Amino acid sequence: MSSEESGRGHAGEAEPLSAAMGRGAEMPMTDGRSAATAHALGPKADIARWLSPLMRLGEMLHGAACGLTGVCHPQTHVALGGRVMRVQYLLRDRTGDLEAAVALFEEGGQRFMAAVDAALRDATRGYPDDGLLRLTRCAPHLECMRQGVQGLRGGLDAVGEALDAAQNAVVETYGLQMAAPAGTAVVAGARASAEAEHDTALLVDLRRLSGATDGAQVEAAAARVLCHGRVELARMTGALDDLSRHGQALIEACARLADEIVPAWIGSAAPQGGLAGSPARHDEGLTPAAAQAWAGWQAQMQAMQALREGLHDLLREMGRHYAFNPTPEEGRQAAMDWARAWIEQPPELRLPG
Repeated sequence: MSSEESGRGHAGEAEPLSAAMGRGAEMPMTDGRSAATAHALGPKADIARWLSPLMRLGEMLHGAACGLTGVCHPQTHVALGGRVMRVQYLLRDRTGDLEAAVALFEEGGQRFMAAVDAALRDATRGYPDDGLLRLTRCAPHLECMRQGVQGLRGGLDAVGEALDAAQNAVVETYGLQMAAPAGTAVVAGARASAEAEHDTALLVDLRRLSGATDGAQVEAAAARVLCHGRVELARMTGALDDLSRHGQALIEACARLADEIVPAWIGSAAPQGGLAGSPARHDEGLTPAAAQAWAGWQAQMQAMQALREGLHDLLREMGRHYAFNPTPEEGRQAAMDWARAWIEQPPELRLPG
């Protein structure tokens, strides 16, 4: 948190709960975009952006594996399709790890929300000490969220090494030139330009594959598609870094709510019961802004749930691809069909913004 934020909420001057929750709910979920744009796009756009590189890489590996079925390296005589399959299995394992990490974060976040909601309910019904006690028990929930973030930060080194080995083999076999990954550019503007060039080149190679007239053309085009995979891996690394930063920011905001904001509000502003000694509803002490902000927290957790479900769907799709064991002729036809289907997909799925 910034020094400006840490100086708020002094003793005897409790910060309004709506202000504290509002900052958490409006916490940026994107990196490098204006707050207005992030607010307009919402969690759904971020989920698509986080999943897109992983989905694209998995699809590229499937198309390349089909097109290279039966092809061996001329010197080592190792099956090129087998090398690609190794990358597929490693990527699937990593996707499973990501799903588990997101599920862990989601579980901790939901339990934290329930604890804070119960603390507010106790305080507004006239039991502030019980509410404060509940808040002291939030540490395990925050630790669960931290473990989830640590799981997201796990490396993709094994996937990258296997992908390099497969790409090097097809480059040697077909004499291709591999461009540097667009994600390695240092300057943001240069990276965006390089990624746009990559997407254009990928579309050209997909059209070559979809329109191939013989087996040799299918194999060469499938090899070129595989060479685009490193860009998607770099994008995936960037997306995971972005997601990890977002998760860490949410954890910090949650910790401040439990340690500072809600206790201060309970101690100085929470209603101590309704008229004639009857308990107040636990939402009576919340302003409309606070209620809206709390709904924003719920939306954050719902976004994590949707992300986990998206990862699970990807795992299932990868498993479906791996169950396909074609002959060389079937593989070539499947690769061409796959390329045509990719080209026909909506632009936001085919070429991310």
